[in-house]
Amino acid sequence: MNDATLNAFRTIAESMNSETADWTWTGPHMSQRMIGITETRAKQYAERHGGTASKMMSGEDYLNDLAEKLAKLKAMMAAG
Repeated sequence: MNDATLNAFRTIAESMNSETADWTWTGPHMSQRMIGITETRAKQYAERHGGTASKMMSGEDYLNDLAEKLAKLKAMMAAG
């Protein structure tokens, strides 16, 4: 079985699953990241390969978080 066939089976299996795909897994290395996967799959990746599984932020939450980080960075730069 090649990678394309395996990926096709994964896609079919995920479409049959009623669980929402609003989780992300970030591995121990910068290049290891899965976005838009189910909670079960994210936690399985974290258990098997390390890293963290977390619920994805909504677009609005992401923008608010980004604005807070920008404000902190500006305050740090102004201080010195």
